[in-house]
Amino acid sequence: NVTVFAMVKAYAWYDDAWWASKLGRMQGQFEAPGGSDAVMQRQFIGAQKTSEASTKPNAAAWPRRGSHPPAPLLGRYHDGPLQCVVGADSAGLPVYSGDKVRFGNCSGALEVYYGEAHPYFVKLMTSPLEPLTVMTAEDGDAASRTALAQVHAALMRYHAPALQAAGLDQPRPPRA
Repeated sequence: NVTVFAMVKAYAWYDDAWWASKLGRMQGQFEAPGGSDAVMQRQFIGAQKTSEASTKPNAAAWPRRGSHPPAPLLGRYHDGPLQCVVGADSAGLPVYSGDKVRFGNCSGALEVYYGEAHPYFVKLMTSPLEPLTVMTAEDGDAASRTALAQVHAALMRYHAPALQAAGLDQPRPPRA
């Protein structure tokens, strides 16, 4: 028998990469309760088993888009790209660093989940056969707005002590 299971890698794009620009977190991992909950993961993975003759997931068993519990977190600070402004050219356009800049003027993507497919994120996919799903606050989809708000809320809950210790307000929600 061959068992196939899905993995999920989810990012949130922020105009201000607050984890790097405000907290200086450039490396390391973070996890909030439910991020690697094996029981919830196994419930989903059962729907992904395939036979030796097939490599396609069981689409009929794939969870549908809809309401979900609060977003789980199982992420890394160092995985997503950052765009850091280090100056301006003679025309006044931004000049970007080729490197990530700790406490710099950066925008970027924070990896918020990387692990075995969690039902929360799976329900946001349009199809198991087309796993890339891009959601933005402006796409007009209520599920996108809800998911972005829930991911942001989970990140703010997790990082609240660090933000408070640094005397910072909560960052603005992600764009995508």
